Amino acid sequence: MEPAARILIVEDEVIVAKDMELMLRNLGYAVCGIVRTGEEGVRRASQELPDLVMMDIGLKGEIDGIETARQIKAAHDIPVVYFTAITDQSTFERAKQTDPYGFICKPFEEKDLRSVVELAVHHGRLHKQLRATLRLMGGVLDCLEEALMVADLEVRVVCLNAAAEALTGWSKDQAAGAPLAAVLVCAPGQPLPALETLRGQTLCESVPSSFTLLTRDQRQVPVQGTICSVVDSAKCGLGYAVRLRPVAEGDDLARFHARAEVCQ
Repeated sequence: MEPAARILIVEDEVIVAKDMELMLRNLGYAVCGIVRTGEEGVRRASQELPDLVMMDIGLKGEIDGIETARQIKAAHDIPVVYFTAITDQSTFERAKQTDPYGFICKPFEEKDLRSVVELAVHHGRLHKQLRATLRLMGGVLDCLEEALMVADLEVRVVCLNAAAEALTGWSKDQAAGAPLAAVLVCAPGQPLPALETLRGQTLCESVPSSFTLLTRDQRQVPVQGTICSVVDSAKCGLGYAVRLRPVAEGDDLARFHARAEVCQ
């Protein structure tokens, strides 16, 4: 059985905060603190690392609840549920930019709180598990000696491993969202198959052995590798994977070509 979710309340009205605390405890949650300002909310969230923050939008002080939530999310990616008496559209649109896990309008009852908090805690735990899985997979990819770049169906870079960073001169942050053709660049006179024509194709082909990579800092590196489609169990396309390694002059490429056959 999972432990009770720990919830931080950020509310400047004492009576409202105490009522919410009582309701949350009645629902089986652990309240790890009540604070009255945004600044206190940011500090306490850093100390407690709660599973969820219940945030009043209309806080008094230097920063309101939306800015408080933005800072908490940026620092720790902790889920936030807003509760507020402010219902104008402009505030709602601004609040949406912080990706909240829910909204509750004041005044509220325990039954209103139950469904919103239960879903927020559930989705927050799923998101945490996903982040942990992605960190694990990122670590595994970074252990590979082979340079690997992954692109989506729009042929834009989703990720690259540490070997690809070293090979291309592009960092993960620089490459994320960039067209694959901007990262995988040939030296003049050595064209690759046009990457912009990849959309919707299912393929596994070797890059020409004469391919010389032009890195972000204008170095020229001879490479060998494959461009593969990534598909799911139903053979639906998910994106593309590029595998590369630098090639020394006279290097025997037969073993590398043999490894590439697993894509076919």
